[in-house]
Amino acid sequence: MYIYYFTLLTAIDQAEPLDMVVVGCVAVSKRGQRIGKGNGYVDLEIAVLHSLGVITPKTVIATTVSHKQVFDEFPEELFQNYDFTVDLIVTPEEVIRVDPRPKERTIGVQWGLLSSRRLEVMPVLKSLKKRFEDEGQTIELKDEDTDVESFTKRRTRGSGNGGQRKRYPKRFSKYPTYDRGDDDAEPATRAEQGEQTPRATGAGGGDMQRRKRTNKGGRMRPPANKTRGAENTGNNSGRARQQNPSSRPPRQLRPQLQDGVRIRVSNMFSVPFKEFKQELRNRDCYPAKISQSRNGRCLLIFPKREDAEEEVQVDELLHKLADMRISVPQKNSTEMKQINLKCELQSKHREFDENDATSIIYAANRAAKKSAEACTKLVNDTNTTTDATTTDTDPDANTNTAQVNVEELAAEVNAATLLAARAAKAAEAIAEKVLQETKPAIEAENGKTETEDNKELTAKLLAQVETLNKAGAAALAAGTKAEEAAASTATDADATGTEPAVSKKEAIAAMNDAIQAAARATAAVSFAVATLYELVPPTPTQQHTVTVASVQTLTRVFGALLPKVDS
Repeated sequence: MYIYYFTLLTAIDQAEPLDMVVVGCVAVSKRGQRIGKGNGYVDLEIAVLHSLGVITPKTVIATTVSHKQVFDEFPEELFQNYDFTVDLIVTPEEVIRVDPRPKERTIGVQWGLLSSRRLEVMPVLKSLKKRFEDEGQTIELKDEDTDVESFTKRRTRGSGNGGQRKRYPKRFSKYPTYDRGDDDAEPATRAEQGEQTPRATGAGGGDMQRRKRTNKGGRMRPPANKTRGAENTGNNSGRARQQNPSSRPPRQLRPQLQDGVRIRVSNMFSVPFKEFKQELRNRDCYPAKISQSRNGRCLLIFPKREDAEEEVQVDELLHKLADMRISVPQKNSTEMKQINLKCELQSKHREFDENDATSIIYAANRAAKKSAEACTKLVNDTNTTTDATTTDTDPDANTNTAQVNVEELAAEVNAATLLAARAAKAAEAIAEKVLQETKPAIEAENGKTETEDNKELTAKLLAQVETLNKAGAAALAAGTKAEEAAASTATDADATGTEPAVSKKEAIAAMNDAIQAAARATAAVSFAVATLYELVPPTPTQQHTVTVASVQTLTRVFGALLPKVDS
């Protein structure tokens, strides 16, 4: 588990809570006490995940060991406060559940035990430290550098020098060398330069001289220090075209197949792909893409038809593909055998869980980030176009920036708009469900004998219910507005045929505004649900049906989207 490699590719703002984490260990006790290799890296990685909200009180921490590595108990003096405990121990013979489960299994990063060099080794610590300092926290590292990195002398398989790569001297150059003092001179060989030519040992034990590579045809590469004025006149080579990428036409828009009909075909282990494609043609089926896999399956992706509903198209395709049999020769025999292929509709990948408020806000946040990236590209493209006007009067200006395909960006933002609209409407549905779910508990609280504590709690509950009502209504309005923005863009494109680039850019800006509003409304609903759940905790008879992260986690991860709360 190398968290410092993972966070180089995934921003810490996109970290999502996990249901289970599996760690390794050298020994473990039935009380959940874990002993590692002694360097503390896994403890530090778990602390980072705890600080990011990835490991929550509901996250199961498991380990897999041999039964010989399991002990009844370890002395308490072997452990520090930052050593975490596990919940589940899996061996080949049994599964051990730690009971009772420790209340505090993990804690956050203990910055006072880390040096600045450890932050350089694990870049995620540097990013996490910057975030906490931006939030107003004061973080102090230890002055003395006593950290020990275990991987500085890592050995690789087949190496006997501690993992260091063995370096060999450069034997010969691939191309002949040139004297840049006279660009018109012939290339000088190593023998003419006084260098020793490499020699190889033949099979008979004698030395044979390596044959020299001749420069046939007399063609030479153009010198790098000459200008390309008259030399490139009439030259239409690929090397010349690479010097000015902005002269290339914009990349063509690829067909969007994400919303296409997907048919999964099974039992294709011994079926030749050529025979399979011929059978599809015989059945009048022409998928836009066929994706093969190694487990005897393939995926047929058909574009959606505009003249028929999706269910009608699916029924027609399954009817055409029904009872598909392909004859293939048997192994070590001339007899043929028939392979019966099974074709079924592949279920669509769910973008979020409709009962998980945290996954819904993550989906809206993804849409908002994708839209913001598209707008940034448009702004940079506008600046590049302005610079290109100056380049017309200055031929020596550098124009190495490729043009942005506005149509492709508009399609991406349109898909992000629809995702944000679905997330906002799902958030409104969650708000309604939570209100109905907590209504009996709130009514029971109102029916209690009036005391100072009851009055204060009742006032908080009623205020939070009103906040959740408003947040749900705002999410529904934002989702409807996002749908209208996406629909109006598609309608304008269909009415005008080819929409002008300026109108596309305006449509992208309008959709971006709708996406950002939907993301903020979705975050507001999640925050209101988490706050109401803290006021109305679950009971043995009434459990919460909606999953949501804690208020602290939502504030830390989605602080930029959440509404400002008066302190």
